[in-house]
Amino acid sequence: MKEPKRVVVILAFAAIYIIWGSTYLAIAYAIDTIPPFLMAGTRFIITSFILLIWMYIKKIPFPSLKQMGTASISGILMFVGGNVSVVWAEKYISSGVAAVIIASVPIWFVILDLEQLKKLRTNFLLSIGLVLGFVGVIILVGVKDMFQKDISSMVLLSYGLIIIATITWVLGTLYTRKANHPTNVTAKVMSQTLSAGIVTIILSAISGEFRTVELSSITFVSYFSLGYLIVFGTVIAYYSYIWLIQIKPAAQVGTYTYVNPIIAVLLGWWLRDEIISPNIITGLFTILASIFIINYSFLKYSNQNKRVLSSKN
Repeated sequence: MKEPKRVVVILAFAAIYIIWGSTYLAIAYAIDTIPPFLMAGTRFIITSFILLIWMYIKKIPFPSLKQMGTASISGILMFVGGNVSVVWAEKYISSGVAAVIIASVPIWFVILDLEQLKKLRTNFLLSIGLVLGFVGVIILVGVKDMFQKDISSMVLLSYGLIIIATITWVLGTLYTRKANHPTNVTAKVMSQTLSAGIVTIILSAISGEFRTVELSSITFVSYFSLGYLIVFGTVIAYYSYIWLIQIKPAAQVGTYTYVNPIIAVLLGWWLRDEIISPNIITGLFTILASIFIINYSFLKYSNQNKRVLSSKN
């Protein structure tokens, strides 16, 4: 495989670092006047049509029905379970808080990747990292807030949904490792977004959003934010993510989780006057510390294995 140009790799990393960090704020603006399921479904459907047009122009082969079905499963897990849950939750909690909880994704990668977990079950650093990660989420939510009688049930539900979103994103990603996905990146992303869009539009119809939405009440800011999510958040950033996964180590690509919450918290504070509480700051740095420890434990384990193999040879 031809080595990609360094500048292209840097731009791809910039996309998942900066653009994905800003999408939490864009979601908040989009759902100010567009119902959450309708907004997310429209985003995915339009994205899939853009990619279909690109496939036609570039004469990219259309995936088989089997490949489409496989990609649909990962697309529904990652986009409907992972992304739509966040979209809905941001009706009740800030974009910064949502981004910080999503930062726990690497923790779930360790827990749910059973093959890796078995190899690392005796790794003390890994255990510390996992425990620290859960402590960070608890600090973020706030122990006092969790037991307050006057806290909104919708806020608590939002916290739970975003945690579930991190799990479904990881399950969808793990599924793509062994499943028979389309080999072309564009075909894969098109299949994923198309299936996710159809499911989300159905959810929008079932929830009654079609009956309540008024097109005349949707603001320019919401339309602009939706366009930003389509072009930058999905077509550019997600495409970059899938491409990078194929040419760079997953641990290196996964470093976007260090940067996204910081950008999201700062943008939310700057543009939407979201409060940066001590809970958010402490929880953020605790979660980031846990991710660093987890990645270091993997690196240490990998280096130990290399030394063992070299000594045998």
